[in-house]
Amino acid sequence: MEEILNVDLPGFKASYKVKWFDDIDFSKLKNIKQVYGIIFNDEGKIIIINTVGNWQVPGGKPENEESFQETLIRESIEEADIEIENIIPLGYQKVEEINDNINGTPFYQLRYFAKIKNINESTIDPATGKIPERKFILPEEFLNYCPWGEIGKYIVDKANKIYIQKTSSHYLDFMEPLKDLFKYREQIDKAIEMYHPKIINSLFLTSVSKNIKFIDLSNEIQKGIYEPNWDMLNRKKSYLRPIIFLLIISGLNKEPKDFIEISSILEIIHNGTLIHDDIEDDAKIRRGDKPIYLKYGTDIAVNSANVMYFSPFLLIKKYKNILSKDIHLKIYESLIEHLNRVSWGQAIDIVWHKENNIPSVEEYLQMCCYKTGAIDKMVFSIAGIVCDVNKEIQINMEKFGEEFGILLQIHDDFSDVCSINRDLIGGKIMGNDISEGKKSLINILALESLELEEKDIFLSTLSEHTTDPIKIKTILNLINKSDALKKSLEISNSIIKSLIEKSKCIFNSECNSKMETFLMKLQEDMINKFNYHKNAENN
Repeated sequence: MEEILNVDLPGFKASYKVKWFDDIDFSKLKNIKQVYGIIFNDEGKIIIINTVGNWQVPGGKPENEESFQETLIRESIEEADIEIENIIPLGYQKVEEINDNINGTPFYQLRYFAKIKNINESTIDPATGKIPERKFILPEEFLNYCPWGEIGKYIVDKANKIYIQKTSSHYLDFMEPLKDLFKYREQIDKAIEMYHPKIINSLFLTSVSKNIKFIDLSNEIQKGIYEPNWDMLNRKKSYLRPIIFLLIISGLNKEPKDFIEISSILEIIHNGTLIHDDIEDDAKIRRGDKPIYLKYGTDIAVNSANVMYFSPFLLIKKYKNILSKDIHLKIYESLIEHLNRVSWGQAIDIVWHKENNIPSVEEYLQMCCYKTGAIDKMVFSIAGIVCDVNKEIQINMEKFGEEFGILLQIHDDFSDVCSINRDLIGGKIMGNDISEGKKSLINILALESLELEEKDIFLSTLSEHTTDPIKIKTILNLINKSDALKKSLEISNSIIKSLIEKSKCIFNSECNSKMETFLMKLQEDMINKFNYHKNAENN
């Protein structure tokens, strides 16, 4: 990336030829004049300072044979009175000043990402003899203060992605439109712990079920339920459901921070379904680690996941004196309805991968309504209930949620076949649904269009639940031949179009804009995976 940068600031004008390099090996560079940091606070804002009439980020020139990181640490203290951590190199730029159309001697500027550890009281900068003014700005505001051009925008965007990755347990690109809600993740975890503790004792047991009659057995309950469940909850996760819930809350003109506790029940339930899912699918990996049933035993996993369906009722019980009786009852009814539906959907999925029949696309979509669709319908249902919306909006929200859940299931099926980065789907192997014998949308669409002999090979391989890479590759080749990916992309695009239209009729303009951007990002994610997959296949 290369550009001509014309700087016109009070008391300073210059033109530079600037070329950016993503390379982070700085050892080969000479004449390094600058080490600057894009430094974030806990709210995702970047610190900028003003000492001589211009805004800039903390940084300066290396001194006394110090390392580049030591330079940034020192300059951050001297200029901004901040202590920093998580220092990560972003790359460097080669700079040549232009005078009378003649390029000067090249010099280099290093760029780093960092996070603020501590903010101290402002003091005099020894280099200027003045106390710098400091300000925190959003990444998208950066160029309004620091005229770094398109390369500067690229650098800040790169740093912002690292910030999101560092602060998100499991970062997915399509969730970026929701990043202003990521600040609630820690509070969501704390809320989960209130009703599903990491460590339990007799006090917790008696708070749930009155007095202990004979002897305290909380240690056994801890080992059999809460230890395995928190093994799951502590793994990298996206927080998608509670984040979407809080987005909906804001879209109904309420304050998200007032509903964090209720949002946490959606994360608890979702994790319970995943533990059960892994048992039923004979899965070998979940979020980069062994599934709970393989680490603790199937008996413990079944029972511990069950508790994750019931723990949310402890939270709702607390709200009986806060919410009206009508709203309180409706939340109970929503939980009961949708937890039943989830089990129905899972039952259908299990029956299908035990049998050799091929469901229709319509049957698949109905299964999704009961499975992922039920989880997401519940998210939208409870949001509408606690915001006390009218009956028409409540119905429309639940329809939206169900369709939203179907879309997420299709995205999951699609990613199984053609994810660019397997780490983003928990390290699962390519074609994991083939190994698990699933009748995913991709597999159904492929089976519908294959010749009889190819169809028999496909069904036979699904029934084997194989991990043989050669057999899986054979099925992936049949999927590619069938155009199933293209067809599933068309179905998802139709759902996205429908959801964007529905969103306009339900939420306020700010929420609608974020929801639309999120849906478009999800669509873009699938298109990128599809194009990458096709290019890899052709090469």
